[in-house]
Amino acid sequence: LSFLSGKEPPMLLLHGADDTTVLPLHTRKFYERAVSLGVSTQKQILPDRGHANLVLALSRLQDRDNAVRKEVLAFLPR
Repeated sequence: LSFLSGKEPPMLLLHGADDTTVLPLHTRKFYERAVSLGVSTQKQILPDRGHANLVLALSRLQDRDNAVRKEVLAFLPR
């Protein structure tokens, strides 16, 4: 939060609803601050995902988990 300046490129914030390492509250606060500074920001809380699940979903180890990849690929053209 402290380092947001409003000059950041568009951001995609993905968070697992089951994340107990970083609570969804932190993503919500970051999102709200970024938006208040005029940063184009998209937030998605993904159900049934923990902290590591989002990163693993982008690896070849989890080819069957397309929900995370779909969110990222839809955001990239922005």
